[in-house]
Amino acid sequence: MSAPGLTATEMVEMFPPGYRHVLLMVAYAKRGLAAASIGDHARLDILEKLHELTDQFFRERVLAVIEPMGETEAEMMAQAFSLDPAGDKSRRASFDLLTGEAFDHFVRLNPSLLRAIRLCGELRRA
Repeated sequence: MSAPGLTATEMVEMFPPGYRHVLLMVAYAKRGLAAASIGDHARLDILEKLHELTDQFFRERVLAVIEPMGETEAEMMAQAFSLDPAGDKSRRASFDLLTGEAFDHFVRLNPSLLRAIRLCGELRRA
């Protein structure tokens, strides 16, 4: 994924959409963790759920490099979520938007997402 000669755009395009979504959800969750109003129980619950996302491809080191979303990104997420019809648990509309062309905007706003993509490629080859 971070093979020599690949541009950032090519790396993102090669990165599976499901994992793009995971990256965004991690940054979104980390934003929640940073909120002063969150209680200890909720904080622990979020941390446990984040750890459950790790696997042989999306490892703990990748999880650690992702920085929390900023205000603009959070607003973009809210707008994307608003596209999902009520009761649609698949959230297909927001998934398609977030993991498609909009993902490039998230990468520009939060460069840690690209670092995570590069790290996934490096760890995969290791």
